Amino acid sequence: MFYRFLIVGSTGFLIDSSVTLLLISFGCKPLIARVPALALSMAMTWLMNRFYTFKVGAYRTGEVTKYVLVSISIACLNYVLYAMLVARGVAPFFAVALATATQAGIAFVAYRNIVFK
Repeated sequence: MFYRFLIVGSTGFLIDSSVTLLLISFGCKPLIARVPALALSMAMTWLMNRFYTFKVGAYRTGEVTKYVLVSISIACLNYVLYAMLVARGVAPFFAVALATATQAGIAFVAYRNIVFK
């Protein structure tokens, strides 16, 4: 299951980093570019985690709400790490990668035990 989670997370990372870098290339500031990138990545990973990682069948009451709350909490941690790294001169792509890798284990445990249990 964790292997599938890493595949989904890698796909989310590709969307997150690509959108972030694309928006930066259009003149968006790195900290602002990250917000829509995280939102898009979050929506995609919910679908993939639901059907591929955790193989949830029928919709469960409150699932979307739980996913959004857990995801926002994890995204806040991710964003703070990203902002700290960018402020220290780390390139945005590497800042996204490091922040995402740092919170991956926490995310897996939270999704497995809170959202998709």
